[in-house]
Amino acid sequence: MFKKCIIFILIIISFLLIFLSNNYWTDQKPYTYWLYNTVTPEQYDLANNVGYEYTKQNNETVKQFISENINLLSNLKRLEDFEEDSLFYVQRNVPKETDVPVTSATLHYTYVIKKPNNAERGIFAYYYSYLFRNDEKSLWNKVWIYVDMENIFSFTPKDFQDVGLNFKRKYYLQDLPREEQIKYDLTLTVFDDMTDQKVYDHIAPTNYAFYEFETVRNGHKLKATFVVSMKKEFENKASGLPLSWHTLYITRES
Repeated sequence: MFKKCIIFILIIISFLLIFLSNNYWTDQKPYTYWLYNTVTPEQYDLANNVGYEYTKQNNETVKQFISENINLLSNLKRLEDFEEDSLFYVQRNVPKETDVPVTSATLHYTYVIKKPNNAERGIFAYYYSYLFRNDEKSLWNKVWIYVDMENIFSFTPKDFQDVGLNFKRKYYLQDLPREEQIKYDLTLTVFDDMTDQKVYDHIAPTNYAFYEFETVRNGHKLKATFVVSMKKEFENKASGLPLSWHTLYITRES
């Protein structure tokens, strides 16, 4: 019996080695490639890991990243344009089946905050966005931008104006029906047997309020929705606009 167990274990190990050597999961470049596309772990530290204090100047980089994604949805730029820029890494989500079109992609941006010198290591940050389209012949029509800096930076009314966004309305998660609330459950842990209150309590801490903006770019009408978490101060009381946010959804309406 013991010998049979050993043989069985060896078979499993052999199968796993073959499985991994064939690159079954993906042919994409490893995670660290895009994260350190323009920097190296030997010379740079991630800003959030070293307690870097962001300034208003860092907002310019966030705004630039938003603008580039708007350019993609507005057909002012192609995804191929970013492959020629060393600060960006494009990751197309290629299906295993050859006859299935590529309808989603990820755009990663590496932001060098401070270059290293003989005395100090460099500091960098990174942002990323998920792009979606109906088929390979269609324009990209949806983007989800995630910036893990909500507790660090604050936007001003001018920052929204600089990106060309016009404020339309504000609403809360509680204003949405259950089926709409569940769309914001990125943890995928909402189940049918949960009560409406439990669904709300689960999603609201990170998706508490929504600020909807509009813009027209290159003849295309876009809707941009900024999402804020449940914090004591998440809104500029004078302007009624969000001070900070963690996720931005942009859709091309026409």
